[in-house]
Parts: sequence; C-alpha cells; structure tokens
Amino acid sequence: MRSNPAAGRAACEEIARTCALFNLRKVSRAVSQIYEGLIGPSGITGPQFSALVAMSTRDEWTLTRLAEALTVDRTTMTRNLALMEKEGLVAIAAGPDRRERVISVTPKGRDSLARALPLWRRAQGRLAGALGARRLRRLVKILASASESLAGE
Repeated sequence: MRSNPAAGRAACEEIARTCALFNLRKVSRAVSQIYEGLIGPSGITGPQFSALVAMSTRDEWTLTRLAEALTVDRTTMTRNLALMEKEGLVAIAAGPDRRERVISVTPKGRDSLARALPLWRRAQGRLAGALGARRLRRLVKILASASESLAGE
C-alpha cells in the first residue's frame, strides 16, 4: 500500500506547529547564533561559557554533579571538560575516593569568563530587544521550571 503524501504533509505541518522538540531546537539554534556570535571574541564558546558560569557558582564540582546540573551525559561532559582542561580553563583532579573527578575553574578560566561577561550582556540585550524584556524574563522562567520538572526523566 502506498503512503498518502498529503497525509504525511499534514502530519508534518502539525508537528511543526505543536512539537516541543521541533520548536525548541529551532529557537535554540537561533539563540545560540546570537550568543555565540557575540561571545566568540572572548575566546570561549557558548557551551564553555555555560559550563564556566555553572562551575563559578561553587569552588569545585564533581564531574557527576556538574553533568547533572548542566543536563549533559557524563561521556559528553568528560569530553568537553578535557578540551577545557587542555585550554587551561579548568583543572581536573582525582576526588577523595579516586573514582570521582573534581573540577575547578582556573585563573585563566576566570579571566576568560570575565572577558565574556560584557559580551554576554550584549547578547542578552539583543535577545531582549528581539523578544521584549518582559517576554524574555517569562521565557527564562518557563525554561527553568521545565528543566526542573524534566530533571531525571
């Protein structure tokens, strides 16, 4: 039996209108382009910026806790941190039980983050200009709430 192209098209149009994954990925790419474009001159990437911001909220993190906080699997987190360590942005040491790794931001990482902060403010301002400041605040609240609700799913 042949598929009905019109039915397939209708289903895809519905998905494009209603699917959280489809729409979040689309917005994520657009937002990433804004932030990456403006933060780039600081010498760090958007993902590195996010990791450095998260890591800077504590003196040190275990690999597992940081991966959970950023909603990244341990394998990806390990790979990303190895690159950041190679660039001198973070230090990775054995934890007290030797099975866990402890991560901290290096002075170079703090300097890189300090250079990125004014650029982040410009990116944040550009996004607020595009969406409206009030709408951006609501969006961030919704995203934070959704992240909490979906943790562990």
